[in-house]
Amino acid sequence: MTAIGGRLLGAAVPAAFAAGIAAARWKHKRGRSAEETAQRAAIRDLWGLARTFPTRKLFRDPETGQYLGVDRHHTLLEIAVSDVEFTDPATDRIPDAIVTSYHLGSVWRPMPPPIMRMHRPLNDAGPGRTWEEAGELLDFNERTGAMDTTAEELADLHAQLKRALHHPC
Repeated sequence: MTAIGGRLLGAAVPAAFAAGIAAARWKHKRGRSAEETAQRAAIRDLWGLARTFPTRKLFRDPETGQYLGVDRHHTLLEIAVSDVEFTDPATDRIPDAIVTSYHLGSVWRPMPPPIMRMHRPLNDAGPGRTWEEAGELLDFNERTGAMDTTAEELADLHAQLKRALHHPC
């Protein structure tokens, strides 16, 4: 093989590889619905804001009166929203206080849609879910979509988090 032919082959292989990757990404993006694209954008925005939020600190949204907190469990990023203050000892006497959690992904990258909303009692000291129970919960959600969030709900949560950040408790 001549020197020119070797150079052409050396340039053609990476170019073909890059073109194949670009075509696969374009085909994958083209298959997304408008709702999924909007959800991905809302998740990315919310995740970016939550990453800059101080952890284990409570903030109050002045418009809704809800309390918000961002927590990191190992490498998972989570937002918790409640109508009562989490750190107030008086909330131990409120039997129906509920916390809504949104798991946004890891510290390194956001989760793909759908983001599921989880409701749990504020003072839940019960054992964690087993793998079987977690699988049943995911199967239930796949059949019903009851825990899925919409792009609008995520955008509202983003606005609420921004308001709370500017008005700490």
